[in-house]
Amino acid sequence: ALAGAIRAQAAVVRELTVKVLPHLPLADKKPLWDSQRRLRELEQERIEAFAQAHASFGQALAADPGSEEASDGAAGLFAEAYLEAEARRDRREMLLNRNFMAGRDVRGKHAARLEAPGTLTLRTYVMACDCCRPAREAGWRVEYADRCTVPWRDGRPRPDLPLEDEDLPVPALRMFPEGARWGHSPSCARREATGIEVSVARFEEKDRRLMPGSTRILGTTPLAGVVLPRGSWLCTVRPPGAAALHLPVRIDRGGDWLQDVTLHDVPDGFCFVPAGPFLFGGEYAGAPPETTCLAPDFFVARFPVTFAEYLDFLNALAAEGLAAEARTRIPRSSTRLHFRGEGPFLPATPEEDPDGAPDLRWPVYGVSWHDALAYAAWRSRRDGVRYSLPHEQEFEKAARGVDGRIYPWGEEWDGAFSHTDRSLAGPARPLPPGSHPPDESPCGARDLAGGMQTWCFNWGEKRYRHFAIIRGGSWTTGPDTARSPWRLGSAPENVGEGTGIRLVIRPGS
Repeated sequence: ALAGAIRAQAAVVRELTVKVLPHLPLADKKPLWDSQRRLRELEQERIEAFAQAHASFGQALAADPGSEEASDGAAGLFAEAYLEAEARRDRREMLLNRNFMAGRDVRGKHAARLEAPGTLTLRTYVMACDCCRPAREAGWRVEYADRCTVPWRDGRPRPDLPLEDEDLPVPALRMFPEGARWGHSPSCARREATGIEVSVARFEEKDRRLMPGSTRILGTTPLAGVVLPRGSWLCTVRPPGAAALHLPVRIDRGGDWLQDVTLHDVPDGFCFVPAGPFLFGGEYAGAPPETTCLAPDFFVARFPVTFAEYLDFLNALAAEGLAAEARTRIPRSSTRLHFRGEGPFLPATPEEDPDGAPDLRWPVYGVSWHDALAYAAWRSRRDGVRYSLPHEQEFEKAARGVDGRIYPWGEEWDGAFSHTDRSLAGPARPLPPGSHPPDESPCGARDLAGGMQTWCFNWGEKRYRHFAIIRGGSWTTGPDTARSPWRLGSAPENVGEGTGIRLVIRPGS
């Protein structure tokens, strides 16, 4: 009962923490303070109840060392303490309570509870339409608004809903010519594809990284109620005649992970992130309290956009007679431009810019949120595919998978795992994408914890509504920003040497 009361009170505290802004008068903060005080009281009650129960079971065992009832009660106490420590990611407390429990768990009942397996149910589908084929209609293009006013709910823009304080809004999207569309809609037909081979490998810690262990074949789809030990797994689905799809799944105690997989043709240079729930945030990771969010299928670019790719954008604008606009979008700092010319543009040479001439292989930086969206819109028009920036929820799912890991590779940080300001023996400097191979997420995306941070699609909740969100680590920042849930914000017109562009594709309309 106390555990439930504490969870409920913690939810009240989280809600009020969002609503009670730091600048409000002290009198307006009293409801938050009262809720925090009540939470502390409940936690104190839990500690006292644990101590009293432990003492009672100890006295009973002192009087009758063979009492199974007392042993079972003591083991149950430590099992509950283990689960609480697990929720906090406190490995030491987990080990301590597990060992105490083992000494009293005479019949192994509580060990069996902690090790209870779960099941995996997986079905595969193919779309019966071609709504994601490249658009070739004359004048087809997308246009993004320059402000974020559209609510984002369950992984998609919802212009039909009112904007609320907690929303992480995105810009409105228009497609041209009028009436044009791209991507699947809820009315698109799909059919189940059976007989698709599925294999799994459990993520295991090796040299401070979570790596897939030995692989075993589960069978062919549809799979229903396949029993698996609890833990984090990587499923591989192998459609005949097509590239394999990799999808992480999380098997909880007594839970059933339900996974519908649409067998998309994954675009070149992108990684598939399948639809489903994932863990978002987490105070242990320096972010807001952890919640479970939903995301539909999407594809995330394996690497960030480079200077060479961005230069193609500027020169395409110049070739279309838009050199004036292109000049406003040249990568820049407060003191210089990183490209020269009036269109076509060329990179500055080391002689012209000895302190900042970029290597065209580097991830582009010195661009604003507005520039990033303009690049996505231009790429969309060029390729006939609707590109966008990642919403911060999409970024986090792409980086962490579904098991809530802190970094793309696991739970432990090391300076050699990603490209941060601690990763080189000499001065910090940019490097080409992929320079730190361990920085790879469960979906296969690289450099999400280092190299270059990325402008996200959304702006912040009400108190940060004037900031565009930035995610990821970079060569200019330390290990804190390498944590996947870590979030920053900046005015959308700002530029910096550590922030660039990464694209996503959402196959759903």
